Amino acid sequence: MLPRYFLLVVLAPLLYLKVSGGENNDGNTQSSPSEEGAEFCTKGDCPRGSAVVPGDEETPERRRGRGHGRPFGSHREPAGAVTALPYMISPQDFHQHFVAKHRPLLFKGGAKHWPALTLWDEEYLKQHFNTQQDGNQNKAKELNPDMKKDVMLPTCLRCEEMFSQSFTTQLHTGTGEDRLHIDTQENLLVVLRGPRTVLLVSPLHSNDVYADEAEVLGVSPVDVNSVDMDKYPRVADVQYQQAELEEGDLLYVPQLWWRQVRPDPGRQQAVSIRWSSKPASKQAQDTNKQAQGTKEQPQEQSLLSQELKTAGNPDRKYSYGQWLAAHELWVQNVTSV
Repeated sequence: MLPRYFLLVVLAPLLYLKVSGGENNDGNTQSSPSEEGAEFCTKGDCPRGSAVVPGDEETPERRRGRGHGRPFGSHREPAGAVTALPYMISPQDFHQHFVAKHRPLLFKGGAKHWPALTLWDEEYLKQHFNTQQDGNQNKAKELNPDMKKDVMLPTCLRCEEMFSQSFTTQLHTGTGEDRLHIDTQENLLVVLRGPRTVLLVSPLHSNDVYADEAEVLGVSPVDVNSVDMDKYPRVADVQYQQAELEEGDLLYVPQLWWRQVRPDPGRQQAVSIRWSSKPASKQAQDTNKQAQGTKEQPQEQSLLSQELKTAGNPDRKYSYGQWLAAHELWVQNVTSV
């Protein structure tokens, strides 16, 4: 039996180290956050990997702190990755489960068999199509009939209803950053050269990306390279999905969804295939105005009329951001029936 004083001598230093926090490998004493440190952390200024302290909940103020002066998306983690499939699906499944419901979808390797993927280098485009890539500018050019022979209509679009439509097919080249913008049509983005990251934002967040303050309709005024959270504080509320695209991938971007394409350094090439599946916003707006003068409105028009009064800023006489949000709610309500 060891003497009691011996146990006290041995255990006392260990107890002290446990209570005080001990020392780290560098010999520096570790301690719990002070009140000042805890207050500092709850404002969103904790370094990455810091322990969570009481009251350390996620707030718009914290997100603004993280995102200010940094690229768009830095204010929070993605709400989720875009659904990705390693195979093609039928036109019926594509329309029913994704297009009709405005659900983005990534087809991995869906264009690997395209001749354009192997043929379209800069010299080939210059010789065969008189197409030259200039500097670092982002350019979009409609494909001529000869160029369309090197691209193939994806299986998910090969149905009788789609063949009766006119597709818009454009070649995108350049190395610059893309602005946060929308298209009024459905869009399949096909990557031919250079991987890229695409951020997608639902139209429900149109007021949060300041759609009404844009100099060009459908292009957010927010600088995606360095977000000014003081000027655009509502960006902190934006949730987004993220997709990582490699050469040969196809990304479905729903109509009127905001997107930012973030390419890797180097020359970029992509083809976009656009088509119409629902009324564009102007057409739908005119239809809605006509329907408001009738006693009975079709269900989808009635829902849209109701949402227009409540979505976004109800005090604004007309708001493009409000309209975009209401249109998305209309789509979701109709497809949920």
